[in-house]
Order: sequence, then C-alpha cells, then structure tokens
Amino acid sequence: MKRSLAAATAMTVLAGSGGCLPEAPPLDGMLSFREANELLFEEHANHGAIYNIDHTWDGKPFKAEWRLANYLKKSAQLQIKPPTETFDEVDLCMALETALADESSNPWHNVADDAILRGFRHALANDDTHIAAAYCPDAPYDITVKVKNNGSEWFCEVKVQNLIDPKKLEEAQKYAQEQLDRLEKQHAHD
Repeated sequence: MKRSLAAATAMTVLAGSGGCLPEAPPLDGMLSFREANELLFEEHANHGAIYNIDHTWDGKPFKAEWRLANYLKKSAQLQIKPPTETFDEVDLCMALETALADESSNPWHNVADDAILRGFRHALANDDTHIAAAYCPDAPYDITVKVKNNGSEWFCEVKVQNLIDPKKLEEAQKYAQEQLDRLEKQHAHD
C-alpha cells in the first residue's frame, strides 16, 4: 500500500502537480539575491564545500552529494546516482524530492523546488541532451537539470546559479510569466 501511494504521489509530480515537499513559506515579492546567497553560505558554513547526505526512499538508500561553489561563483549543485536496478524513474523523482525536502542540507530556498522538479521532468523526457533549464519566478536562480540512465546507475544533477545580472533576472521573470500565461490558456481550454 505504501509503495502504491508513493508511486501515485510521484506520478503526480511527474505529471506536473506538486508532490510532498514542504510548502514554501510566503515571500513578499521575489527572493532577493542577498537572501539566496545567505542561505547558500549558511549551508557552506554548516557542511563545507562538498558534503554527502545519506537518505532513504521506500527502504532504498541513496546518497545526495552537494557541491557548493566559492563566494564569487554563488552556485551549487546536487548529484544523485542511485542504481537503476532498484530505482526506476518514479523512485528517482522521489529521491530528488527527498533530498530537496531536507532543509538541513539544501542550500536553495524551497520556492525553487517546483522549478527543479519541472526541470527534472523535461530533462527526463529530453532523449537528445538529457538536459533542461528551469526558471523560478520567485527566486534569482538559474536552474539546469540533467537526468540520464547510464545503464547501471542514474545520473541526476541539479545546478543552481544565483543570478545578480538584472538582465538575466528580467529574462527569467519573462520566461516564468510566459509559462504562467501558457498554463492559464491551457487550463482555460480544458
């Protein structure tokens, strides 16, 4: 029963709805570049530049490897590489959700979680490059996700760059607004 419920939750996530991540606290406007950096550097101070966190999804252990860049780069990446023998696409998605939900190690504000999971879905569906870009309308993040089945293991990598360039922020906000407009039109026709 637990497995069926978890699979249904993951399929909902893969289909585009929210999963079981903690709800993002409300923001008064967009998350500032300063706030994004403070969270990144707080995790850097707590864990160092590279750290591994052990997690379990549905009784299956996996490791989340975090790599936080230096002060100048203001970026971080997460890699999850579970075995394909025991993790299918749904399990991989839930492993990513599990790592993102761990607020004691995640250097990104959780308003980015939906954008990251959206990028995951697009990267999983992209058979050519296995890469997708995602934009978060509420945070100054440039997000890239790569998902690939390497035969014996999955390779899931999320890279997030904190944006300071106003032009890039404007482009990200424009992209996010276009996506919202497209979704509104799509729902209006449903």
